Amino acid sequence: MSYRKFVWVNLIGIFSLLFLGGMVVFIADPFYHYHRPWFNLPVVLYNEIYQTSGVAENFEYDSAIVGSSMTENFRVSWFDEDFGWDTIKLCYEGAGTDDLKAILTEVFEGERQVKNVVLAVDDYQMVSDSGLKAIDRPEYLYNDNIFDDVNYLFNKDAFQAALERIADGITGREEDIDGAYNFSGKYEFSKEQVLKDAAPFRENIKAYPPEGKAPEDKYLQQCKDNLNNLLPFVEENPDTQFMVVFSPYSIVNWEKKVLAGTLEAQLYVDAYTIEQFLKYENVRVFYFQDEYDMITDLDKYMDTCHYVEEYNHYIEQCLKSGKNEVTEENYRARIQNMYEIAAFYDYDAIWE
Repeated sequence: MSYRKFVWVNLIGIFSLLFLGGMVVFIADPFYHYHRPWFNLPVVLYNEIYQTSGVAENFEYDSAIVGSSMTENFRVSWFDEDFGWDTIKLCYEGAGTDDLKAILTEVFEGERQVKNVVLAVDDYQMVSDSGLKAIDRPEYLYNDNIFDDVNYLFNKDAFQAALERIADGITGREEDIDGAYNFSGKYEFSKEQVLKDAAPFRENIKAYPPEGKAPEDKYLQQCKDNLNNLLPFVEENPDTQFMVVFSPYSIVNWEKKVLAGTLEAQLYVDAYTIEQFLKYENVRVFYFQDEYDMITDLDKYMDTCHYVEEYNHYIEQCLKSGKNEVTEENYRARIQNMYEIAAFYDYDAIWE
């Protein structure tokens, strides 16, 4: 065989293998970038960063739960059964508002009529840089540029995931989509774990205390920038009902803010955020941060923030009943109540 023929045979072989691999990824589409599963392959949700964009774009639903890991323990079946929705859960662990913007962009693109969005807003999101991302997103899965799809179609990890999905179809695997990303049964929830999580911060801040309290408006500009990532979706979709949720972080999380001198600044931002959302007729705001019995029961937390599924179910029930909904008339009183709980709580008793 001549050298030229040898080169051509190998090139053809290489390109044939690449084409075959790309077709396997396209057909199985493990990240749902192009379509829902074909050939009765099961829907397997396990990678939020890589799969959420495709799920948001290509799945059928009329309502969405959007947020950080604080939304991972929601079950879509609760909303489908109690509200009559067709719900999908779209979340990122550690999501910033830039991540929420990326998710909501996919939700509202196309002809889909989205009736409801449950949007969890976290304290850290509103005081962080508005460009904060959970991790670097694979932009080729989030944009409409077909040319950079080579990063997906000829991706070793995507090919392996595609083979796994095909194997799932052959073996008849059935995935519990209702429990996707749920961490409630995977970790220890206890006071001991919460204190273990909080101890390094507490020791460090006591060794190097801040120079007084931060001014109330310390984070105001960051808050405005982060709201600019979210409020346009509210404005541009007046027929969509947004339910904005402020989650019940543990009392130890509030101790961090007291020790850091940022309690007043954080609550100022929370109040400002609520005020801005309440300007829109298609927004309802639900506030759970000052639920005293919940936030002081540390055995229901795995760290200073993340709580058991039971709390997520309670939140869903409140969205249904209207309990803990705040209005222009009462939101400042709820923020004041949170301040009094956090500022005067006996934290030393927790650590004894």
